[in-house]
Amino acid sequence: MKLQESRKAEIAELAEAVVELNSPGGKPVDPAAILKAKGVGLHSEFYPEKFDALLAYRRGRFHVHLNLSRVDGNPVSPRARFSLAHELGHFFIDEHRAALLAGGKAHPSSCGMFDASDSIEEQEADHFAASLLMPSSRFVTAAEGQGSPLNTIFALHKRFDVSLTATALQYVQYISD
Repeated sequence: MKLQESRKAEIAELAEAVVELNSPGGKPVDPAAILKAKGVGLHSEFYPEKFDALLAYRRGRFHVHLNLSRVDGNPVSPRARFSLAHELGHFFIDEHRAALLAGGKAHPSSCGMFDASDSIEEQEADHFAASLLMPSSRFVTAAEGQGSPLNTIFALHKRFDVSLTATALQYVQYISD
């Protein structure tokens, strides 16, 4: 099942609001700082399981577990940042958070970069992550005057501290129309 355009717009708007409240200015969004500000525990460890990150609710508090073995041991790498932003999606999207609060089981997330075979919940969290790290208002403005599409994608990749793949996908969505 594919994420509907209306739902994408709703999630992008939510992510923009989170950015404006938690990351004003032109610096790259810091998902770890947002987690901390929201009282979400962050546990970065080398887990043996094959997941990038997961959001869990236990003992009256949310926790994100970041698997360092899946992000090259670097908790601030573009992949780690995307994984944390993805888990923030599960936290900020009401239906996802409500499911965990109601006793739903935490499910591990793996970087699939908008894989159409993922569940709707995973697609929503991926879209939230991309919109959080590269909010359209900042992304479009930063893209202006960068030159060729390839030069623009490289410049945006550095500016937003995200992977080239995520940058290229956002570029296609917002700029190349």
